[in-house]
Amino acid sequence: MIWLPAPDETHMSKLGFVPWTWDTGLDAKAGRIRQYPTQADALFPSGVIPLKPETYFVPGHLDAD
Repeated sequence: MIWLPAPDETHMSKLGFVPWTWDTGLDAKAGRIRQYPTQADALFPSGVIPLKPETYFVPGHLDAD
């Protein structure tokens, strides 16, 4: 397993980015990733794509409502 450091959320916020987590519809994740077969094979050589939430940093702000 490859270890990656967690993002510096304070720094990202100062740059105007907010976290967005993909945590719904994860059952569609494998199919979407497999649309890029060369990348899917390289990233998941066993063929198993874990259904885990992922957090991305996107520009802007997220409203609570």
